Amino acid sequence: MHKRAVFAAISLLLAISLVLSGCGQPQATPEPGEQPTAVPAEPTAVPAEPTTAPEP
Repeated sequence: MHKRAVFAAISLLLAISLVLSGCGQPQATPEPGEQPTAVPAEPTAVPAEPTTAPEP
């Protein structure tokens, strides 16, 4: 009887961990031809100042 309880507990924990991990499948794979929803970042309005060597 004790072995059955241990086996049932281990099986239940394994099943729960598989469900929570999604069975190793990646999340939200986009369909072929579907455009990404993220908008690309806009370039900065002010360009960076060029770095110059210090004058002697």
